[in-house]
Amino acid sequence: MPVSVLLVAPGVDIAKEYYLGITLDRARQTATMIASAEGGVEIEEVNRKSPEKIIREHVDPFLGLRDYQIRNLAYGIETLEVAPGVTVVWRNMDPVQHSVIADDETFDSGLIDPGKSFTVTFTEPGQHTYHCMPHPFMKARVVVRDTMHTPANRAGGREEDE
Repeated sequence: MPVSVLLVAPGVDIAKEYYLGITLDRARQTATMIASAEGGVEIEEVNRKSPEKIIREHVDPFLGLRDYQIRNLAYGIETLEVAPGVTVVWRNMDPVQHSVIADDETFDSGLIDPGKSFTVTFTEPGQHTYHCMPHPFMKARVVVRDTMHTPANRAGGREEDE
């Protein structure tokens, strides 16, 4: 069949690459969703050298991938990059309480009830690591980058609040 239409999109700088895939876990006889902030296609190398940098969620064949598992994968990626002036909103979509507490104590949400949210506006470039008090394994960071140096701006893009 001859090609009748060719779609071309402008090239952009890639600011950050992530890895996301589904594989078969033969031992558990189920699909497993895997994600990593290390990005790229060399996930086997990441698994060999730094297995802790890979997040895994086993998918029940009858229930499918659940909402909380998607959130676990997203939280596990660990780093959110934003421009100065961006307001980040944490929404608790789980049936249990969570918190967002900066390791340097610059912000503290207290306990966030299910369905509620907490916001922080980041005004200065820098890194802000945080954790969830009831779930200490939940750790992540917000990196505020000077917008003059982001690939999105060089490519003419713009960053928005989530």
